[in-house]
Amino acid sequence: MPLALYSDGFQGRSNPKTLDVSAIAGIKSERKNNEHWELAARYKFSERFLLRASINNGFRAPSLQQRYHTSTQNSFIRVGNTLLTPAVSGTFPNNHEVTKALGIPSLTAERTINVSSGLTAKVANRISLTVDAYWIQIKNRVILSNAYNRRNNKAVDSVLSIYPNLNQIDQVAFFSNAINTRTYGIDFVLNGFYNFSKSTLHYTLAANGNRTRIFGKVQSPGKLPENDANAKI
Repeated sequence: MPLALYSDGFQGRSNPKTLDVSAIAGIKSERKNNEHWELAARYKFSERFLLRASINNGFRAPSLQQRYHTSTQNSFIRVGNTLLTPAVSGTFPNNHEVTKALGIPSLTAERTINVSSGLTAKVANRISLTVDAYWIQIKNRVILSNAYNRRNNKAVDSVLSIYPNLNQIDQVAFFSNAINTRTYGIDFVLNGFYNFSKSTLHYTLAANGNRTRIFGKVQSPGKLPENDANAKI
């Protein structure tokens, strides 16, 4: 049964400098590792300047498309140093026997931690600015793998050869909890307006910069040898 606790604090009702703090914690379902918590704070220095920060965790269950997507398509691949060769590529669902034979475990929920901080400022009577920096960590991130080619990978061919109905398949791909990522970035938003004699011009200027990096071990198929050909999931 979902449970939740919430707390909120406020200080400075009669003072232009105010502090708001809130916290929430709960269990979203009876499954394990589905706890959620969040802590947020905001400090208002004046009517023109405010600081804010928050930290929280979360989770996201695999989508239906990630669990059950199946497709085959014709494409061209390069085998060795030869010219491009026609090939049939197949994407198999997580519960397919081929995916299990390759050693791909069942999909699990992604786990996240989000940290952000920022400010809002009224830099002029008609201009306001917001700046927010953020850091996001995602563990067990669900991604679609690269195509594993049976023509130049004997380990993949040995798995597929067990299934005569897949003789026409040259490459296989699948969804898995393969990587952990950290993303950090910053947002800038400038809002303003200018009054003309008979109209008003409102404008917004926005910019964002971010970078995502992989950390930890990349999870390759468990039933395939750990080599360069099988590590590029």
